[in-house]
Amino acid sequence: MLRLRKVALLLGLGMALLVPRPAEAVDPQTSEEAVAALESFYTNVQSMQASFVQITRSPTMGTEEQQRGQLLLKRPKMMRWDFTRPDKRLFVTDGQQMWIHSPVDNQVIHYQDVSGVASGGIDSLLSEMDKIDESFTVVLDTDPKAAGIGHFALRLTPKGEAPFKSLFLEINKRKLTLKRILVVDTFDNETELRFSGVKINGNVADSQFQFEVPSGAELIQPDAL
Repeated sequence: MLRLRKVALLLGLGMALLVPRPAEAVDPQTSEEAVAALESFYTNVQSMQASFVQITRSPTMGTEEQQRGQLLLKRPKMMRWDFTRPDKRLFVTDGQQMWIHSPVDNQVIHYQDVSGVASGGIDSLLSEMDKIDESFTVVLDTDPKAAGIGHFALRLTPKGEAPFKSLFLEINKRKLTLKRILVVDTFDNETELRFSGVKINGNVADSQFQFEVPSGAELIQPDAL
């Protein structure tokens, strides 16, 4: 169940980053202005690359884990999350299938139908930022400590059923790209993603989103059972 939730979050969070660069910086003073800015400038950017840091926190266990990697996105719904430190892992989808490769375990999990994995609302919302207020109650965080210089912050609460309680978004005022996402799940566990080195509309081949199972690796296909 936890693995499925993480897959759904990765699918949804990835599409949230496909946003354009507005003509000039925006500085929303209300949640309505923030939503309008996102809806106005969200377009079908074709591809994006970025470095990321993922931090997971469990208040119950009192633990915190940090991972780093590279993210590659291409429309429609093609994503590649390469976790490089401390352990190598790969999440890659061509929009229809998904592969999760763990070299340490010499194991590949193959989902033949991504639509059955990415459920719960976050995937549809963050891939359609022009309709953000239809699925979320959006509040502009006016606390000066909530976002860094040149950014604004939004707190989102799902209006319907979702695998998380809330989202926090830190958004660049000039580019409208996401600097940071904080997800709080139903057990109060936190997943924080920080992005850097964002490159939009580079030359990204579809082959980046294909995967061949390494010889000798254990193959698990949950949706084929």
